[in-house]
Amino acid sequence: MAHARRIAAGILNNWLALAVSLAITFFLSPFVVNRLGAAAYGVWVLVTSSVSYMNLLDLGMRSAVISMVAKSHASEDHLLSSRAVSAALAARLAIAALALAATAALTFAVGRFPMPAELVGDARLAMIACGLSLAVTLTGGVFGAVLNALRRFDLSSGVAIFQACANGAGVLVLLLTGHGIVAIAVLQLVIATIVNAALLFLARRVYPQLEISLKHADRGTLRALSSYSVYAFLITVTGQIIYYTDNIVVGAYVSAAAITLFSIGGRLIEYHKELAASLAQTLMPYVGAYDARGEQERLRQLLIYGTRAALLVSWPIEVLLWFRGETFIALWMGRQYAGPAAAVLRILLLSNFVMGGHTVSGNITFGLGRHKPFALWRIGEAAGNLLLSIILVQKIGINGVAWGTTVPSLVVNVLIWPLFIARLLGISLWTYVFQAWIRTAFAVLPFAYACYFVETHWTTSHLIDFVWQSAVTSPLLVFGLIAIFWPDLRRDANNPEGVLRRFVPSWALRV
Repeated sequence: MAHARRIAAGILNNWLALAVSLAITFFLSPFVVNRLGAAAYGVWVLVTSSVSYMNLLDLGMRSAVISMVAKSHASEDHLLSSRAVSAALAARLAIAALALAATAALTFAVGRFPMPAELVGDARLAMIACGLSLAVTLTGGVFGAVLNALRRFDLSSGVAIFQACANGAGVLVLLLTGHGIVAIAVLQLVIATIVNAALLFLARRVYPQLEISLKHADRGTLRALSSYSVYAFLITVTGQIIYYTDNIVVGAYVSAAAITLFSIGGRLIEYHKELAASLAQTLMPYVGAYDARGEQERLRQLLIYGTRAALLVSWPIEVLLWFRGETFIALWMGRQYAGPAAAVLRILLLSNFVMGGHTVSGNITFGLGRHKPFALWRIGEAAGNLLLSIILVQKIGINGVAWGTTVPSLVVNVLIWPLFIARLLGISLWTYVFQAWIRTAFAVLPFAYACYFVETHWTTSHLIDFVWQSAVTSPLLVFGLIAIFWPDLRRDANNPEGVLRRFVPSWALRV
């Protein structure tokens, strides 16, 4: 039970950091868009999306460090931990230099995008500052991986909360005093430097046996890291193509202002998807240990209960956005953005209804070191995404880019993932689909109908109306959960661990 509480605490810490970040972005976004204007905001999104591509230079190193340090720390092999961190740091320093060189090249390319001439200079300066921030983050991220490997989610979440608050407050002050995207980019560089210095300090503090020195960065350790990270790198690359190409395609074929319309719908998808991803990432460090012990039943329970939990986090939000997305965007960002952004949002939601549940499956494959097939089909998804987006944007505009993302994702998440994960863990496909997906879908149905009813019968004039209407309908979600999972709850009525088991997989309660 104590171990289960620690797992739950880790999930809550990650969710708290995510909630703070999302809340700040939620309330700040309309202000930023209105202060900068559609064109300048579109340029800012273009700059940050372009630089975000270079996150693929991580080469999957973060996942490899977490895996290696977690195992070596548990076995008290501190020399191996020191070698892993030192080797990763040496690699990240070289990668940071490469990122700076790529940023320099991007500063010349950015002027070729359709944007007002007076914004080209600002775009280039902002690009340079964002590239420097990325270099700092790539280097310091090694120490963030150490904290996660030691399951010190309280510390990593605290740093993330500080970064979100500092960025939010700084952007607010800068825009109120008449500054633009260059000042915002410089602010983020300063905060990134402070944050990554803090990660270094904390990693050394919680793991005093860790000796960081380039002399520990031997080729054998680099090979060990690379053997794990090569396919993780491919997954990262394809993820960047899938999630960040859209804005660039819109900017290249439509306009900078159109990026604003597309990014509003796309950003709502990113926000809620991070909740399920955060839950899955917290559970990942335990997968390898159970596999090593041959505890396959615990892995199967992790798949079912973890998927169910991820869906219960993501589906209510997706259902609310599906029925009420246009109303929400109109109240949040302004009615002029509502129609086009809501159309993009609804198209993207089609694939995200199934994608969120597979965050747990994806992290299981990482924990088992069986992520090679994942990487291979993600290459196909990314290629299909880019090709379809370029073809369809010329025919139906920004909606075409959304369909170019959605169609390949549906193929992967509906046809490939369920078969693969069921076969990998030796579980019946029907058992997995019914227990994790179908039962959860029936539990969410009453809430879905309530969202539809409110949208078609109630007037919503202000954002506060939207909030209280959502609060009024939320008990139907609880009703659906009790109605569908009542047999499970009643069976566990005399078991003090029973209620917790509905939210934390039973493998965690027996560790």
